[in-house]
Amino acid sequence: MLTDIYTKAFGPAAPFMEKYYERISPDNGPMISGLLLGNMFNDLDEATKAAKDRPDVIARIDQIKIYLRYFSLRFYRDNQGGQVEGNAIMDSLSRSNEYALTSFAMISQAWGIGSLVPYTHEEVEKEFQEGLKRYPLRTDIGETVRYSKDIVPIAWTPTQRGTTPIIPQVDEKGKVVPGGFQAYSGVVSYTIYSPKGEPIKFKHYSGDAAGQSFKITDDKGGEIFKDDKITPKTTYPHNIAVPKPGIYTFTYDSRSSGWSMMPEAGMLATIPLESVGGDVFNMWSASTQMFFYVPKGIKKIEYFYSTRPWQNLSAAHKVADPTGKVVKEVNVNGDWITVPVPSGMDGKVWSMQNLALGTFVFNNLPNYYAPTVDGLMVPREVAEKDGLQIRK
Repeated sequence: MLTDIYTKAFGPAAPFMEKYYERISPDNGPMISGLLLGNMFNDLDEATKAAKDRPDVIARIDQIKIYLRYFSLRFYRDNQGGQVEGNAIMDSLSRSNEYALTSFAMISQAWGIGSLVPYTHEEVEKEFQEGLKRYPLRTDIGETVRYSKDIVPIAWTPTQRGTTPIIPQVDEKGKVVPGGFQAYSGVVSYTIYSPKGEPIKFKHYSGDAAGQSFKITDDKGGEIFKDDKITPKTTYPHNIAVPKPGIYTFTYDSRSSGWSMMPEAGMLATIPLESVGGDVFNMWSASTQMFFYVPKGIKKIEYFYSTRPWQNLSAAHKVADPTGKVVKEVNVNGDWITVPVPSGMDGKVWSMQNLALGTFVFNNLPNYYAPTVDGLMVPREVAEKDGLQIRK
């Protein structure tokens, strides 16, 4: 059915338009970024070339270009700090009114009305070429590498763990917290390893919402502890017994309010970056230092990173190799980032400094990071392939 629609609507441009719509489909979880915009502009450019002898198809593609103009200008201004001339964004919405590309009545009530002069094909093409130049096609991000969620604790050798100096972790008031400090809003999970069946010890500060709760489950998903009677804005110490050695999952739901986690020094804990809807999000403070593993054979680290506008946190952070040397200082918000991996630095633990998560996901590394090297776990198949010693 979809093939029939693409063919009848876009004729010779159908393959490129199918690629365009598949790329932005919510089912495929697209990351809104300069990379995505570059691909979208390129898809429409290829479609235009294929349909050069079909004015009816070109007219349909023009409507899509008009909306992409609006979408890309919003991203340029809101995510990249770009300067947009005059009322260009509002005008792009208003001038597309006749195509019903947006809910114009609601927009006009909320934001007012811009120019209502319809676009000409020449104007559409001129603005499209501006966007094509601003967002060129990128080839530095490869296909996503998928890893299992079966993670295991590792006995890191001195070579694998590196010599990165440990930076004291501090809370929002600048006080050193020996076991680390992370502040979030919403639902976040930690994977915790108890090597001898020791209790799970930590403190947490609850958010200001009613109905907060947390639970701890075993490696089979069985619930071993739950607390759903949490008083808002209160610090709680925890010493929770577990039935045996092994891996446990701690999941906290703050009902979208701000809360913080303070693991006890020595707790072996990893944060799955895909634990909440594909990424950890809504971090309320920058983590002083977090560790992650670069598997053998990786030549460059690829990841997506953005803060949320309302977080009011800087996107600037540093990526350090296993010696602690800063390989790259990053100040990119809402796009894909690459970091070179020098020869001999793969198969080891790296770190990031001052990372304030809005949305973060690795493209070619396991999506796990940890406040300490000892607490960092990796997928079982990575451990076996790279010859890492799994802790028993």
